[in-house]
Amino acid sequence: MKPSDEIIAEHEAVLKVLDILGIICDESSELPQMPLAHIEYIIDFFSIFVDKCHHGKEEDILFPELYIVGTPRQKNFVGFLIKEHQKARVLVQEMLETIKVMKGADGLLTTPASEAAADKLIAVSRSYINLMRFHINNENQNLLPLIEKLFSRAKQDEFLTLFEQLESERIGNGLHQNFHNMINKLSLIYFS
Repeated sequence: MKPSDEIIAEHEAVLKVLDILGIICDESSELPQMPLAHIEYIIDFFSIFVDKCHHGKEEDILFPELYIVGTPRQKNFVGFLIKEHQKARVLVQEMLETIKVMKGADGLLTTPASEAAADKLIAVSRSYINLMRFHINNENQNLLPLIEKLFSRAKQDEFLTLFEQLESERIGNGLHQNFHNMINKLSLIYFS
């Protein structure tokens, strides 16, 4: 396995969750109650798996190495990716804040405040979906080939070891698999 293989596998999991969130957004406009528990699982996935683990691997391991060996253009590209990570964090925080408002209204879309919060949650979720789909495509098409081109196989093996350490430190053992189990459960609900 190469670092790009691990990143692609994580991207595929993220895309699946983005698809589930998209279905929830599409269906929620017709429901008297949003599936807040499912949305909270998804936001946890974005906060923990995507940001702390996946983006951590990029920002703490890959990007610093690219800054050392990359051309000015490649360094600008890394800066662009970091800005997208920051935008994603802001959107996830907005989702969390909106969920708090909705929970205060028991998640029922019967008051103007809860309806407005639901509309905002859907809009912010769709912004996150669009940002992350673009971001993942950009990384798959541009970042990952760059890593394979610039770094020796030995250095890439070192990245994999560092990935494993980071994941263990940031999210602990077992949580990665728990997220995949959650994805599978939500897939059965929303892709049936």
